[in-house]
Amino acid sequence: MAVAQATAADFAVLHSFSGENGDGAYPSAPLLIGPHGVLYGTTGRGGLLNGLSGAGVVFELSPPASSGAGWTEIVIHTFGSGDDG
Repeated sequence: MAVAQATAADFAVLHSFSGENGDGAYPSAPLLIGPHGVLYGTTGRGGLLNGLSGAGVVFELSPPASSGAGWTEIVIHTFGSGDDG
């Protein structure tokens, strides 16, 4: 049985998380693949409290609408410091 070997050329950065302006930071856990190739995931920091002190976000990454365009990130939920997740 042959096993495929991935190289760095097989991967691309889809989004750089900044932790600023509501964006998440430190993505964690595997991504979920939804309909139409949309990716869903979480970050451990960033979001409501800008910077690395935030409690993280749930995000969606949508594939480019046209060839050569970038992926689009939408923050679905921002975790606060309470009991919201």
